[in-house]
Amino acid sequence: MSKTRYFKVKEIWDKTKIQLDIPIIDLYHMWILSGFVHVEELVELEFAQSMLNKHLTETLECARVCFQLEEIAFEKYKYPQAEEHIDEHARYLNQVEHLFNEFSNPESGLLKSLLYAAHQMMLEHIEESDKKFTSFLLKKKVDLEECNEELLLDTNISKSQAKLYNTITDSVVFYEGMERGIIENVIDMWRSLDLSIHIPIIDMQHLWLLRLLVELESACRSMNSRKKKMAFQNTMLRSFEYTREHFFIEELLMRKFNYPDLHNHGNEHKRFVTMLNNRNQEFRQKKISAAPNLVQDLKNWLLTHIGVNDKKLRGFFAGKMKGVNEFIKDIYSKEILKIHSGQFELYKKVMSSSTNGKK
Repeated sequence: MSKTRYFKVKEIWDKTKIQLDIPIIDLYHMWILSGFVHVEELVELEFAQSMLNKHLTETLECARVCFQLEEIAFEKYKYPQAEEHIDEHARYLNQVEHLFNEFSNPESGLLKSLLYAAHQMMLEHIEESDKKFTSFLLKKKVDLEECNEELLLDTNISKSQAKLYNTITDSVVFYEGMERGIIENVIDMWRSLDLSIHIPIIDMQHLWLLRLLVELESACRSMNSRKKKMAFQNTMLRSFEYTREHFFIEELLMRKFNYPDLHNHGNEHKRFVTMLNNRNQEFRQKKISAAPNLVQDLKNWLLTHIGVNDKKLRGFFAGKMKGVNEFIKDIYSKEILKIHSGQFELYKKVMSSSTNGKK
């Protein structure tokens, strides 16, 4: 996340006083606001329409995850105004989707107005309806910390989301790490499939996708249907973020060094994004096969794309690593490449386990 976007989100958060003191809900509200701020930045920079639509879709999916988590709390605490509140959630999503049906108009003034409307509707909903729910909990003498801990069992958050919340609130409410069992499974699959490309930044990003697969597969095996739904939605959000960053860097690297199969490789990337959109559509249609299908798709991608086609990069770049490393340093210094701390920490753990000779 850029410093500019971070400061804008913090300014909104501090100015509006919309915190509910239920950290997990506040975290999602921050992330939704961050999404709208990011799209506003893209409009200012006149990014392509497809890029704007992609980020808007991700922001709305995050809103759906947040609303579903709130509705779990309504049911648990028998909130008397739950039905009215849930109707507001549905109206908000429908209204915003309707607004952005007009988003094909390239006139930036209209885009800014639509974004402002969506942004303001979210703020008003939090200030009015969500705060009523918090007041209800307090009157009922519900411990908000315990409420937060229970809601955490029904969702999965990304390290980026945790970091945004912890930084803005100057706290360490959310641990930005991973469960030990998840890490061990990631390491086992990474080694057994021999997925390393021997280019650290590419391996780092591939490991992150492997982590998403392991977490979702674990959720499908051990969680109830409600938790599986939450896990699927969070995996989708993070997968879209992953593809945006990883495919851009990988194709940039191939273009820089004149990789001969760039065109076909890029088409495979496009097919992967199409697959994600298809699985997301299945989920929206309430098909129970969406999550297991996504697990299988991610496995196939690891085996056929990363395990076969990306391995061709290993041979192609073998004698070019000095130039590759210099190029990576250059785009990092220019902030074209961002190295996420969560990805870096996972990469270090995997590399450390290899160095220690664990089999």
